[in-house]
Amino acid sequence: MISKIIRIIIGLLGAAFGTAVYITLVELLPGLFTNVNNYKYIIAIYIDKALAGNDITEATFSGNISSDAEQLVATPDYCFDVDGKDDTDMTASINGYRCNEYNGIGYDAITEVIIPSEIDGYKITSLKYSTMQCYKNNICGLARNNLKKVIIPDSIITIESSVFQGNQLTSINIPDSVTEIGDGAFKYNNLNYVYIGSNSKLTSIGSEAFSSSNNTFGDFVDNPNLKVIYNNSGKAFDWNKIVNNESGTSFVTGTTNTRTSDSTTYNSVEIKTGTP
Repeated sequence: MISKIIRIIIGLLGAAFGTAVYITLVELLPGLFTNVNNYKYIIAIYIDKALAGNDITEATFSGNISSDAEQLVATPDYCFDVDGKDDTDMTASINGYRCNEYNGIGYDAITEVIIPSEIDGYKITSLKYSTMQCYKNNICGLARNNLKKVIIPDSIITIESSVFQGNQLTSINIPDSVTEIGDGAFKYNNLNYVYIGSNSKLTSIGSEAFSSSNNTFGDFVDNPNLKVIYNNSGKAFDWNKIVNNESGTSFVTGTTNTRTSDSTTYNSVEIKTGTP
């Protein structure tokens, strides 16, 4: 898509300035942004005055560039249960999700979720799993909702244990603001990769937070296709414990061990720097 846009720009400007037009494309990788999966670009346009054969000293170009990519719609605030409101620093947690397919209260089911950074003036800093917020089919909070995509805002500091357990997430970007991810937070999904940025504040990742095994839980699989975790933080974590629940040596990059425990076989996952 971006190459098509460049060709269009060259075509338009080339008609006026010929070979005097130079285009520079600067690619901004997803890791430069929190809670953003998409690539972004800056297009720099330079016109050589001598080659153009005139005395132009400046020119202004304007326009809109759009793509055919699917755009997520903001998830309504009423879909979320808010807990732990602190009226001093105006922070709160999300511990429930109403817009699931079993809600029984007339809300449309939303499986591609943008978690808000603020609700009713409270900054959302924590995502919680709460058995007090279970609905039909034993759905608890954001867990077991068949969610296909989740965008986590950069207001979040803590992702507690089991929060997204039992969904259909295929990838996840961890915002730089997150300092702690609890045990089993993304267990029983269908992740292909996890992305952690270079400015990440992460200090703790719990056991089996990003597990990958042949295990199942009802209709949910345990990230059997998770092959890579992009750890650009420069920080060492006990990745074996994070993936296969067996403590080992902490490292920044490397590969976790394949491990069998009873009928469960844990897959090896590569931990490396870079982008998807």
